Amino acid sequence: MCFRFIYFFLLVFELTYAQSDSIENKLAKCKDNFEKAEVLAKVSSSQAGKNVDQSIQYANKALHQLGAIKNTRSAKIASGVYRTLALNYYYNGSNDSSLEYAEKALLIGKKLKDPKEIADSYLSMEVAYREMGRYEKAIEVTSLALKYYEKDKNLSGQARATLYIGILFDDQKQPIRALEYLNKAKLLFHELKDTAQLANAITRVGNVYKDTRSHDTAKVMYLEALKLFESIHHKRGVAVIYNNLAGLSEVFNSTEALKYYDLALKARTELGDKVSVCMIYSNIGAVNMNDKNYEKAIMFLNKGLEIAQEIDSKQNLLNLYHSLAGCYKKTNRLKQALEMQEKYSTLKDTLFSQQSIERIEEIQTKYETEKKEQEILLLNNTNSLKELEISKNRTEISKQNQEKIIIALALVFFVIVSIIAIRSYQLTKKAKEIISEQKKEVEHQKNLVEEHQRETISSINYAKRIQYTLLANSELLNQNLKEHFVLFKPKDIVSGDFYWATKKDNKFYLAVCDSTGHGVPGAFMSLLNISFLNEAITEKNILEPHQILNHVRKRLIENISQEGGQDGMDAILICIDEKSKTITYAAANNEPILIRDNKLIELLKDKMPVGKGEKTDNFTLHTIDHQNGDSIYLYTDGFADQFGGPKGKKFKYKKLNELLLSLSHENMEKQKESLDTNFINWKGNLEQVDDVCLIGIKI
Repeated sequence: MCFRFIYFFLLVFELTYAQSDSIENKLAKCKDNFEKAEVLAKVSSSQAGKNVDQSIQYANKALHQLGAIKNTRSAKIASGVYRTLALNYYYNGSNDSSLEYAEKALLIGKKLKDPKEIADSYLSMEVAYREMGRYEKAIEVTSLALKYYEKDKNLSGQARATLYIGILFDDQKQPIRALEYLNKAKLLFHELKDTAQLANAITRVGNVYKDTRSHDTAKVMYLEALKLFESIHHKRGVAVIYNNLAGLSEVFNSTEALKYYDLALKARTELGDKVSVCMIYSNIGAVNMNDKNYEKAIMFLNKGLEIAQEIDSKQNLLNLYHSLAGCYKKTNRLKQALEMQEKYSTLKDTLFSQQSIERIEEIQTKYETEKKEQEILLLNNTNSLKELEISKNRTEISKQNQEKIIIALALVFFVIVSIIAIRSYQLTKKAKEIISEQKKEVEHQKNLVEEHQRETISSINYAKRIQYTLLANSELLNQNLKEHFVLFKPKDIVSGDFYWATKKDNKFYLAVCDSTGHGVPGAFMSLLNISFLNEAITEKNILEPHQILNHVRKRLIENISQEGGQDGMDAILICIDEKSKTITYAAANNEPILIRDNKLIELLKDKMPVGKGEKTDNFTLHTIDHQNGDSIYLYTDGFADQFGGPKGKKFKYKKLNELLLSLSHENMEKQKESLDTNFINWKGNLEQVDDVCLIGIKI
């Protein structure tokens, strides 16, 4: 044991010495102080968040080498060093110092008029403002950062700013907005192949699901992020996941939770991360509180409180006050309980006032509307100039008329003719000017409409990317289905039809559904329906297809049918039990199709939707008596309802089933191609009337 310790110590010493020696060698090869400062700045940046004290030490050495900032090169080096210091002081719990250095970096960026430097500096302020509970400032600086990154066409910066906005919405308990931005950030980091930030974004998505009590989904996200962090040896990221897994384990197993928290605490302490150490003490206290170990809970909570007060961490203070109030109340220390409850209430009112939330929404959308405001201002200025010109013309006309009246006393006939001619000319000229201005205004309005249309389409395209991430992915389908195809053709960019799958123990679930509406309204309904399906199986542990549809209908009525609305979905949900080799299903308005030995069988269905309708009977559980070589088809009404052909009529279900029967002997990929070709040829030049979703499965 002693030998191993000595060996470990010597190894660490050797590595540290080797690193130091390497830096000294690099510095010795530098031609001037600028190069030395660049080397030290890079080392400082690489150590940020990993070894806070060492990173600060190298940052100060870099600034010392720079001396006075004399040119663009030295200014950019100094700006980067200031941002590194801002990050380190945040990790160290010194938020005021963090903002001070971020402001220094911003000042340099503005002097250089460099959009990337400005954006990076704004973004470096976000974490400190968020930790201080100043959410309005946090969203303001992050939105400004996003604006400058877009100006600079900096995709990496846009991804980070988008991620931070998602985190801020999560902090403000707005899960839908949070997921919107976090999923967008995930796609951007995946495109950039940035493993660390992709893992960070996935972790944040897991946090949202955890907060909304979708614990199974949260755990999947955390484990996915853990693999990514471990693949790049990211100690801070691994520590974050340990902490988050511990938080999930609290729901099920306090012993496992404390084990994960202990791992996270050791990792965070080694990193010198006071903010996270404070949070972990708070979480350990909460676990002990749940286990009714109140004295132990109070001990850990007070350790956390001491650090939170030292670093002025508002979010941690809020949690600690609340937990301590509960512990003191349970141990009959009512005076301390009241004191903590009052502190909690005061701080909560400050952080989460309605006025503050509204202000955050206002700031978040500010950068999106600035262009439009400038256009309106320009239009108003143009109108003012027009009015001034008209007034001037009127004055000139008045003077001309006075002169004409005087002349008319002597030359009545001549002047009358002259006036008529002049007025006719002026009216013609004025009419031409008005027509010209109207043409310009029409062109301007046309450009505005086109710009709005482009922005709308861009937003809907992003919504499509979000929706597609929630559909059943090909990997999951390939793992659980022998042969299959998916024909999915939304009418618009986003769809009310969807196909969804999940696996629970030995059971594989596949749903093909048609939500009320299509386009954007249909897509919103599909997201809601997917969330309730996921809730039923993964959270409520409801395993029978008919009971799952009963649960989804109940949740839809509770959430969107209180005012008499009948929104919901038509659905087929099948369950393939690998253990018992059985297939069960429930069907709402749409029936599955079974083809066996070149014969087509329309299976049974319930003639009612998943939602509020005329009937509210329980859905029926059916079993499919299947054999090897059978084919099962699940579809919505979009294919059959499509108008086309020589007479512009509907395709109809009978013709669709006949087509499926004729193709059933082909392999699944060939069936999909033939179905797609038939649909396109039938539709011809007519508009697609509805979303199309059709899945074929070979047993």
